[in-house]
Amino acid sequence: GETTAMTSIIKFTPLCGAHDRQPLCYLLEIDETCILLDCGWDDSFDVNKLKPLMRHINRIDIVLLSHPDLLHIGALPYAFGKSGQHAKIIATIPVFKMGQMFLYDAYLSRSTHEDFHVFNLDHVDSAFDQVTQLKYSQPFSIMENGVNLEITAYSAGHMIGGTVWKISHETEDIVYAVDYNHAKERHLQPTVLETISRPSILITDSLNTQNELLPRRERDKDLIDSIMSTLASGGNVLLPVDSSGRVLELLVTLDQYWTYYKHISALPLIFLSNISYNTIDFVQRLLEWCSSDVMKKFVSNRENAFSFNFVQLCQSLEEVEKIPGPKVVLATNENLNVGFSLDLFLKWAPSHKNRIIFTTNPLPGSLSHDLLYNPDKSEIALEYSKRVPLVGKEYEDYIENKKKIEQENAEKKKIEEEEEKRKREFMDMYDFEGIFYSLHI
Repeated sequence: GETTAMTSIIKFTPLCGAHDRQPLCYLLEIDETCILLDCGWDDSFDVNKLKPLMRHINRIDIVLLSHPDLLHIGALPYAFGKSGQHAKIIATIPVFKMGQMFLYDAYLSRSTHEDFHVFNLDHVDSAFDQVTQLKYSQPFSIMENGVNLEITAYSAGHMIGGTVWKISHETEDIVYAVDYNHAKERHLQPTVLETISRPSILITDSLNTQNELLPRRERDKDLIDSIMSTLASGGNVLLPVDSSGRVLELLVTLDQYWTYYKHISALPLIFLSNISYNTIDFVQRLLEWCSSDVMKKFVSNRENAFSFNFVQLCQSLEEVEKIPGPKVVLATNENLNVGFSLDLFLKWAPSHKNRIIFTTNPLPGSLSHDLLYNPDKSEIALEYSKRVPLVGKEYEDYIENKKKIEQENAEKKKIEEEEEKRKREFMDMYDFEGIFYSLHI
């Protein structure tokens, strides 16, 4: 719809994420300035889903990122890295850092199992080179197409660096607030949305309004009881998680329980991700973005909430397999579509002793969603890609084809070099004749 505010025209267009739990991507136009609110994609990386975004890509001046997960930033490498498109991308420091971790993990999870060419790590870096990093409550002034804007980030909760955006233009304030959390958590403060004075326009969601959550103590008890009963029977526990977002709250929670209850401290607690070491290294330096409790412990005792006592970091299945006995593994990704979580699910599913626990609401269409909402299914069909060494005739054909391509490339290069040589000789001859002519004119 359109709203006339003084002499400005403000237009809001949902590109994705308006009707269901989908990637978030919206256009906000203020006069001649076009702002993209989030740039989400899902882990299918289906380019067809980006058609609504790519139709407008050349018009986008500014991009505001609210959270670091794929649903909010997943399309950045394709839309602003691979495409060569440039814009002023704005995010908080943790969304910048953890967003890179999300995308690195997503790429590595795909590329280690299949030929993945939708984007690469260079495209991720190219997109993030365009990001301006802000702190909370730090007003950022920007002019685009003659429109003066002041943009300010406020805490949204939910994920580290999660942002409620306030966009001010003349006398109008526009607030963009999605996936915010009113509750204080172990590692995060609640959102400050209610402290923002009444805006002219509020863009928000109502995704979880019908959900009734148990008190945190009850939820934690249910989680720990489920884990302990499985381990006691000799089974393994798999928790599919994201790489750098909600997993942090889980890691802090479980490490505290492992520390408090000495009888379980000998049981392996593992975080398995392609970038687990990098994620924890970065978050250890982002304590100022965390809860007041986390900050107090660091200030008073130099105690870092993310210097875990019992969480073991792994970056390969081989590392996990070397750890003996029943174990708890938090593995990426949360939707079980690809990655270590899918690998472990396929390995552990045949045994009734093992258990899978979902701590987030998975995306519709994912394997996680299918398992969670169809628990009585005895069979599930899925596609699984895996790189395997070529042997026998396949290997011989590959080598022969590779040699053929190398030979063709060498011949092509030789022809190009000879053509270039002929051009240089012709130019040299032309220059010589020109000099000769000028001397005898």
